[in-house]
Amino acid sequence: MLKLITSSSSRIHHHRFPSAAAVTALRPVAESSSPLLRVLNSLGGLGRRNGNSVGRLFFCSGSGSGDGSDQAVDAEVKSTESGAADEAQAKASSAIVSTYPRPEDYLTVLALPLPHRPLFPGFYMPIYVKDPKLLAALQESRERQAPYAGAFLLKDDPGADPSIVSGSETEKSVYDLKGKELFNRLHEVGTLAQISSIHGEQVILIGHRRLRITEMVSEDPLTVKVDHLKDKPYNKDDDLIKATSFEVISTLRDVLKTSSLWRDHVQTYTKHIGDFTYPKLADFGAAISGANKLQCQEVLEELDVYKRLKLTLELVKKEMEISKIQESIAKAIEEKISGEQRRYLLNEQLKAIKKELGLETDDKTALTSKFRERIEPKREKCPPHVLQVIDEELTKLQLLEASSSEFSVTRNYLDWLTALPWGEYSDENFDVTRAQGILDEDHYGLTDVKERILEFIAVGKLRGTSQGNHFHFCNCLDSDLT
Repeated sequence: MLKLITSSSSRIHHHRFPSAAAVTALRPVAESSSPLLRVLNSLGGLGRRNGNSVGRLFFCSGSGSGDGSDQAVDAEVKSTESGAADEAQAKASSAIVSTYPRPEDYLTVLALPLPHRPLFPGFYMPIYVKDPKLLAALQESRERQAPYAGAFLLKDDPGADPSIVSGSETEKSVYDLKGKELFNRLHEVGTLAQISSIHGEQVILIGHRRLRITEMVSEDPLTVKVDHLKDKPYNKDDDLIKATSFEVISTLRDVLKTSSLWRDHVQTYTKHIGDFTYPKLADFGAAISGANKLQCQEVLEELDVYKRLKLTLELVKKEMEISKIQESIAKAIEEKISGEQRRYLLNEQLKAIKKELGLETDDKTALTSKFRERIEPKREKCPPHVLQVIDEELTKLQLLEASSSEFSVTRNYLDWLTALPWGEYSDENFDVTRAQGILDEDHYGLTDVKERILEFIAVGKLRGTSQGNHFHFCNCLDSDLT
């Protein structure tokens, strides 16, 4: 049975059909009645498609069907007006134009290395191809209407620690691998991928079915022989398979409630998946999970549907635990930030209330009051030009922001101006011997400076006054002598 895989026309390149036959317009395929698809569609929040959209359809059977009847079919679809809907539906069967050969007929394919994650059947993946020969071979295969290649996950370099190698170094080493060296680094099980489009070095791949490498055919570009793998037969009514699959869906539902990233994944991938079967559900959960590439490769290699579902269930359970941890960390940080913001707002409100009641003033007002109270007793003895400078600096202090550097300079200047003993004098002490003892006790060396100070004191003692230009120089010494 053919299953529908849709993709947006903006993402998928429109191939030209070799025949000149016109493609009849179709109605979009009705929503599947599969319960699994309905559940995941409801989780992803998918809406109805626009009735006038133009899309690209890829038809292929499920990889787990086991009947070997996969058939790639290209069709270009354009919805009709509502009045002609019935007629378009009647012609839907004639609008599918088959191409030959079928995907299962490809037993020799080009090998594409995937450095980061494996490609699952039914999903698309963009990759970059740096090898000019490989890129030319892919382009040629598309022109020959054989747009298929094998996509195989690359094994880690045994001589390097993958945990410390950067992404750019990893990609560089992939591009340098050729021939037998590249063949030995590929996992045996991969995916038959349709080459949807090529834009420069970017190649869009769409996975179809599982492959296993049997032998190497040519080295440059690397071409291999493959066997097409089928899922082991299983009973759709098996209780274990049903229970495991619905547990996967239940876990996905829980993860979607906490992770917006997963919601985006579901909305993206459910647009490109047809009817959900149990094998597709297992591939779906593994493909959108954040598991490492080896865990995803293990799911890809498993052909037993029940075991594959169990592996996928383990991956989504791990994602659930990670989502819970992420949610708890985000909640703790949010509570901390909210608490700090709440305290800040309450403090600001308290300051505003106290200021309105006159119980508290801001820092600038408090500083201004402090400096005015300090200079007020000295105002009569303070020189007029000094008072003018103090008033100007106080006015400037009120206009400056408290966080600016100039605010600190102005505050320190006012603190010094108002602290000086304007109009206050002390009795002079001309005791040269005491002055020399203080200088020797407080300062080591500086003989020339000490002699000059002692000469100044001696001259003042002879004259009976210390008038001159040395007031500031000897102010501290004079305070010690007194």
